[in-house]
Amino acid sequence: MTAPAPSLSLSLPEFGGFPEAGGWWYYAVSALAFLLAGLICGYFIWRKGHMQTLDAESEVRRAAEELARLKEDLDAETKGLEK
Repeated sequence: MTAPAPSLSLSLPEFGGFPEAGGWWYYAVSALAFLLAGLICGYFIWRKGHMQTLDAESEVRRAAEELARLKEDLDAETKGLEK
C-alpha cells in the first residue's frame, strides 16, 4: 500500500463580503461611478469617430485637387490637339 500524495493547498484569508450597503449615498456613488465610466468611454468613441471623419474629409479634398489637376492636363492636351 502506498501513502497518499501530499496535497498542496493555499490558504487565503476568508473574504467576508462587502458590508451591507444601503441608503441614498450608495446609489449616488454608484450613479457617479457609472456616469464617469460612460463619459470616459463615450469620449474615446467620439474621438475615434472624429478622427475618421477628418481622415475622410482630407481624402475628399485630396481627390478633388487631383481631379482639378487632371482636368487642367486634359484641357491642355485638348488645346494641343486642336492646333
